[in-house]
Amino acid sequence: MQVHYIIDEDRMEITVDKRLDVETSPKLEKTLKNLMDDKMKTVIFDFKNLEYLSSDGLRVLQLSLNKPRWLRRKVIIRHPSKEIYDLLCTVGLDKKMEIRDIRDEKN
Repeated sequence: MQVHYIIDEDRMEITVDKRLDVETSPKLEKTLKNLMDDKMKTVIFDFKNLEYLSSDGLRVLQLSLNKPRWLRRKVIIRHPSKEIYDLLCTVGLDKKMEIRDIRDEKN
């Protein structure tokens, strides 16, 4: 798994490639813990190259929502596959995060 990130003042964009599972999620978790602070108001995960998301990966995504009550952090997931989108909806993260541009693997 590769994790690429761009930070622009109060916004962070993270691109995750291949798999986010029990072996790879600790790397993303460490990245989030090191880079996220109370100033970070928007976190964007770009999943255009993500092929697999496990429960460990879901737990790390949930970490991005942790914040002080006074901070209104917006979490956006872009380009998930249909399967990953369905998983996010099943666990209710679609109610807590904005999900945009779902990939249609048939095209």
